[in-house]
Amino acid sequence: DVALPAGYRSEAVAQGLTVPTGVAFDDRGRVVVVEAGYSYGEVVTTPRLLRVGAGGRAEVVATGSNPPWNGVTFYEGAFYVAGGTFRGGHVSRVTPGGRV
Repeated sequence: DVALPAGYRSEAVAQGLTVPTGVAFDDRGRVVVVEAGYSYGEVVTTPRLLRVGAGGRAEVVATGSNPPWNGVTFYEGAFYVAGGTFRGGHVSRVTPGGRV
């Protein structure tokens, strides 16, 4: 549920994500979402950076290890993804083409 003040509305842009923890926009204004790859309760999957396209379709930009990935920003041509607790925290640089 989402509680909004009077006069506001909410619209789903993407659905079916697994533990989304961050959102950013690339230099072309496209939405990217980072999925953590980990949630308390021992849900462990692969952390992913996804580009959300038309109709909410998610395209994998990059995958990683050492979850959780829990934040993303775009700066000077690359994504910077923060995360990792399994083997120490880190910030990874990810190119728009998916090279970590």
